[in-house]
Amino acid sequence: MRVAMVVADPGVAVGGRKGASVHLEEMARAFLGQGGEVFLAATRVERPLEGIEAREIALDADADGVLRDLPEGEREGPSRTVGAELAAIYRDRVFEEALLVAHRRASLDLVYERQSLFSLAGLRAARRLGIPFGLEVNSPLPEEQARWRGLALEALACAIERRLLREADGVFCVSSFLRDRAVRLGAAPARVRVVPNGIDPRQFHPGVAGEAARRRLGLDGAFVVGFCGALRPWHGVEFLLEAFGRFVRTEPAARLLVVGDGPTRARLESSARETLPPGSAIFCGWVPREEVPAHLAACDVVASPHPPIEPFYFSPLKIVEAMAVGRVVLAPDLPAIREIARDGETAVLYRAADPEDFLGRLGALRASEAERRRIGERAAREVLAQRTWAQNAAGVLEALGRVREAVR
Repeated sequence: MRVAMVVADPGVAVGGRKGASVHLEEMARAFLGQGGEVFLAATRVERPLEGIEAREIALDADADGVLRDLPEGEREGPSRTVGAELAAIYRDRVFEEALLVAHRRASLDLVYERQSLFSLAGLRAARRLGIPFGLEVNSPLPEEQARWRGLALEALACAIERRLLREADGVFCVSSFLRDRAVRLGAAPARVRVVPNGIDPRQFHPGVAGEAARRRLGLDGAFVVGFCGALRPWHGVEFLLEAFGRFVRTEPAARLLVVGDGPTRARLESSARETLPPGSAIFCGWVPREEVPAHLAACDVVASPHPPIEPFYFSPLKIVEAMAVGRVVLAPDLPAIREIARDGETAVLYRAADPEDFLGRLGALRASEAERRRIGERAAREVLAQRTWAQNAAGVLEALGRVREAVR
């Protein structure tokens, strides 16, 4: 099956480091692994993907494409926001044409688009070609954009989203919250599926060894609490630093391993220097994707300390990756996390934003290696059996394949 994948969001680069880029790459590889061909249209291509044709859809202009005529003083704030959004609307037509060209060359069977603000290219192209259209939903996008970055053309963004949800042949959401929201906004319930983040079992599995990473990082003999992910405000690493500061006072052999980079890194490192014993926190920064499994395996406990943001709609990628290598995950008891982990069985869940409960559960895990092993082994078995990217891709192709057969 020949699949066209679309990601018009300029913040999600093909071959990039972010979790969204990993998701995109893994789904593309999984579609390829199902025996198909993949054409990928994206705003940014940082690294080509082997076996996948990736076309970069960019505008030959500065500052998001439509700002070259603005006076210098207006290139920030509302004018810049409107400019970026108008550029996205213009770029959408370029994406649509790229899909039509790809179809003339390779006769596409379906279009699968990661939802992006103002993007209707995948839907329009699929309708013109008479092939199924699938929409991947990773967040309540207009609300998220308005909350964290600003959204000038909000009414238009919401109208486009409602049309996508109503007309898509399949809507694939990473959490039940997003599924329910999609239905409220007009998606037909029978067309909506929950497809949480997955893992590649060739990379993430309980046979991954962490000893070499421990030696290299000076962690031999330590009880290691790890975090792996982007260092951004909504990932809760500030909470983890404060809680670990209390933990290390009673467990001086404990170490905190932070793997990842992001806008809050400098502040977090400064806080660690001021509040933690020297050498008790190690910030690795970004590590190549192929080294992530070994860094997770170097930990005794992997923390995923998300704050109780309302709504919590994420499907945290690093939780399933840590589970797959057989490490016990310590995470907040939030609905979207309960969809991928069960307290005391495949993870340990604490009351969100409650440092006392976090510390109590961390202390219990420190005291029982057998409990850590029991939970980690069960978590790995379940993730490897149920949550692979290949299974996700097969489910998408099966759902959209039925639509394709019906319209023939």
